[in-house]
Amino acid sequence: NATEAYLLDKTKGRVLRIFLTGQGYQLDTDFQCEPGPLGGLYISPLVDLVTLPPNNDFKATIAALDNAGNVLYCGPGLTPTATTLTAPDNGWGQITRFTIDQGILYVLDAGNNAVWLYPGVNYRFSEAPRLFFDNEVPLLTDIADLAINGEDLYLLHQDGKMTMCVFRAFSLGQTKCTDPAPYGDARAGRESEPITFSDAQF
Repeated sequence: NATEAYLLDKTKGRVLRIFLTGQGYQLDTDFQCEPGPLGGLYISPLVDLVTLPPNNDFKATIAALDNAGNVLYCGPGLTPTATTLTAPDNGWGQITRFTIDQGILYVLDAGNNAVWLYPGVNYRFSEAPRLFFDNEVPLLTDIADLAINGEDLYLLHQDGKMTMCVFRAFSLGQTKCTDPAPYGDARAGRESEPITFSDAQF
């Protein structure tokens, strides 16, 4: 936000917080959000983080996910708390990313080539997961990141291509994917719907 930023330190699997001062950004050495024992759980290295609105049950500013399905809630001046997601029936493969949109948590499980969704109540996610896809499942082993906008899932591949999938709106519908999905580029002299940007590496 305007006064702070949260950084994922992948080397140690932890989250850092920096805040703005008159001399620039400064590291918050008191901020706690890292692997280790916590309330009967053992938090593994964290793989991703999302910011949270201030009215969540945990009073946390961020949620982070480890590679074992534990959600860690952290904030400045807070002792972290954690909950464990219900694993899929076939267990976790390899958790690589997650995001939260409109109170639903989405986990990218590259090991199972799946995206799991967890409905939540005020950022508590206690239900069993549901698979985002139906019969049409894109390759997920090379996904660099994902984003959700309503019913639309955007998957960024490491080669810069994007897959876009629309969640089934009705119980009889099917989740449909466009792979690869074109970007939009309104710059003069550019292709209007490129599949990749030749001058950018995401």
